[in-house]
Amino acid sequence: MDVIVTHTNADFDALASLVAASLLYPEACLVMPGSHEHVDEFLNTCQHHIPFVKINKIPLEQVTRLIIVDTRQLGRIGKFKDLIKDSTFNGKNGKKIPVHIFDHHPAKVNDITGEMMVIRQVGATTTILLEEIIKRGIPVSPIHATIFSLGIYEDTGSLTFPTTTPADIEAIATLVSCQANLQVVSDFINKELTPKQVMILSDLLKSQKVYLLHGRVIFIVKAVINEYIGDLSILIHKMMDIEKPVALFCLFEMEQRIWLIARSRDKAINVAEILKGIGGGGHVCAASGVMRDKSILEAEKSLLREIEMVTETTLKELPNEYFLPLQRLSQIHSIKSLMKKIPSAIQNLFQEIGQTGDSLGYPVFVIGGFVRDLLLGKDNFDIDIVVEGDGICFAKEFTRKIEGQCKTHQRFKTAVITLQDGFKIDVATARREHYDHPSALPRVEKSPIMEDLLRRDFTINAMAIQINKNNYGNLIDFFGGERDIKDRVIRVLHTKSFIDDPTRIFRAIRFETRLNFHLDALTQDLILEATADEPLFERLANQRVKDELIQILDDEKPQTAIRRLEELGVLKYIHPSIAVTTRVAHSDGRSPSAGRAPSARRASSKRLHNLLEKVMESLFYFEIIINKQGGVSDAADREASSDRGASSARGASSARGASSRVEHWLIYFLALTDNLKISQIEEVTRHLKFTSAQQEKVVNGKKDAARIINYLRLKKDLNPSAIYRLLNKMSLEALIFVVAKAEALFQQGFSCKIKKAVADYLFFMKDETIFMTGNKLKQMGILPGPIYKKIMQDILYARIDKYVQTMEDEIRWVKERWVK
Repeated sequence: MDVIVTHTNADFDALASLVAASLLYPEACLVMPGSHEHVDEFLNTCQHHIPFVKINKIPLEQVTRLIIVDTRQLGRIGKFKDLIKDSTFNGKNGKKIPVHIFDHHPAKVNDITGEMMVIRQVGATTTILLEEIIKRGIPVSPIHATIFSLGIYEDTGSLTFPTTTPADIEAIATLVSCQANLQVVSDFINKELTPKQVMILSDLLKSQKVYLLHGRVIFIVKAVINEYIGDLSILIHKMMDIEKPVALFCLFEMEQRIWLIARSRDKAINVAEILKGIGGGGHVCAASGVMRDKSILEAEKSLLREIEMVTETTLKELPNEYFLPLQRLSQIHSIKSLMKKIPSAIQNLFQEIGQTGDSLGYPVFVIGGFVRDLLLGKDNFDIDIVVEGDGICFAKEFTRKIEGQCKTHQRFKTAVITLQDGFKIDVATARREHYDHPSALPRVEKSPIMEDLLRRDFTINAMAIQINKNNYGNLIDFFGGERDIKDRVIRVLHTKSFIDDPTRIFRAIRFETRLNFHLDALTQDLILEATADEPLFERLANQRVKDELIQILDDEKPQTAIRRLEELGVLKYIHPSIAVTTRVAHSDGRSPSAGRAPSARRASSKRLHNLLEKVMESLFYFEIIINKQGGVSDAADREASSDRGASSARGASSARGASSRVEHWLIYFLALTDNLKISQIEEVTRHLKFTSAQQEKVVNGKKDAARIINYLRLKKDLNPSAIYRLLNKMSLEALIFVVAKAEALFQQGFSCKIKKAVADYLFFMKDETIFMTGNKLKQMGILPGPIYKKIMQDILYARIDKYVQTMEDEIRWVKERWVK
């Protein structure tokens, strides 16, 4: 009986090697001593294609030939090790047992040797076997091609590991031509984590220690696991994807043993050689081992000693805040041609700033939103300057040269420069920040630009353009922000970002919806984890939450952002009764708590979604009327402001009358909180630190909307002056909200009645005036006093009702009604 066997705890390369060997040895029995959980899951879907024989069904005395794949270690082939003694081939009956070996692992002391050995340093053992299959002209079916692809993709990190060879790439090309199902490969290679694995991954992220090894960043992480968890290698792949170190060493304390798993992206860090000294093995870029009778801390010390011994260096541990700039390749390239497209006034300003920096010996950079929007092809004239040096000293010197004004903030090492025409420039010292606890104000120290960019919120906002003369137009992009702009991705800079500053959650959603980007999977998961921590938000300054919320609601179409706020569990921090839809799941499939009963929640979601849509429609309709009456819409104002910036690049903020400006955010806020009671709205506005004027507008808007709708429902006919008296003291925001709510709640007939009443008021009545004056009333013999106000109101109502039109009509009206 021929037997094909692989190592215990088999991965996809071991499985694929078994199946490939079965094509070369068609009469042999396939035996797998044990496998990873994700391999077992795959086998559940296609086991009928692979005729495995259970290991306990194979009598050793009947084995006539042993074919070993993907290992040469005696202790990893189960009971078949008894067939091999001291490198001879004597079975239990004394008969010589031929051994054939196919493997890609580096040689180790005491490796099994065989009668036939095919050993090659390629990315996967499957590649070796596939070459032999092709050489013999054996056909490869689609299911076999899929299994072989799984093996090669897993052991080469989807052809990205340094151990990948041209032979592995050619093998994949061959398998694709054999109709390998790459969707199946993707589903299993990129397997999402289980809830238990997510918890372990969280522990690994929290435990990480960062070291500098010959100029390369390596990570050591550890976790204690109270129950057996299979397939730990998937956690290693996730850690490599998230943190992107050159090498990663993981220690797991489980079942009274320490399991070590190591991965390397650089052949110069040979993880197999490092783990060999502590009982492990593998190949250059992937190795593992088990340690007994040691605590996890003792195992970590042993690992550190082996790393230093093998690499002949002393490890330097880095603070966590330093690792990100080192873990990614820096990208610095010129975008001078793109800089030429900005207005000449801005170009001249940058040159002046660069000259001042050169005179002081300071590198100076424009950063943040200006850089992002320049790459997006959008105008943005909010200028933020960062100085590598003393930002306050720079600001004072530049202000002296341009004869402007400068306001400094010593604690944060920042300044605001105001030019003679009122244009403002924010200046900051390149700095690192330390937080004593989550949501605390930071402690500030000077730093290089690389570390200053690290404290930004997202990769797309963590870029800078140098504007010194010799490096003018150089884009500084350490974190792949330019790439994420092209891919339309919002990606957080580090795993503790939302813990350090929870308001970044609001900004993530705002950028996602405003730019039509999408959150990457890790960023979304980190938001869901952060919003589950209620005390985190309790420590947050609510003024900042209000400011972020207003920016979201002030967008042209905030409905999508509002829905995302609820999906990601943020709206509950405004008030738990606000609901739009059910929450999304984590990227690993976990489903957050939905809160209310699904049916009630769906009904609430539908009502609010409809109301938000009606607000948008009403805003569009009524701003046309307001513009005709001399007001300025937010959209027009933003466009005008942009035009001024493009022409002068230093235009002051738009001058517009408070009475004519419609505050979009306030109407959407009224819709968002529509199902709350007055007392709850008062509570929310106090909690979010609304100004007294903002609070009054919101509360009165809520009261007025209910009052107007109820009143108009009961009154069949109202003359114009009655409508004027009803609506005159209401804000524009409340009037528009009344129409939106009526259209969301009622049938077309009644909603049209309310819409017409508001439109008539705004178009015909709101700015109506009269000719009559106090002097004229005095000439008519009416003594001055409170009666004047009543007469004036009476004339105004008469004019609105078209009873009077001229001055003569008004005089006649007063004589008939007020002169005895």
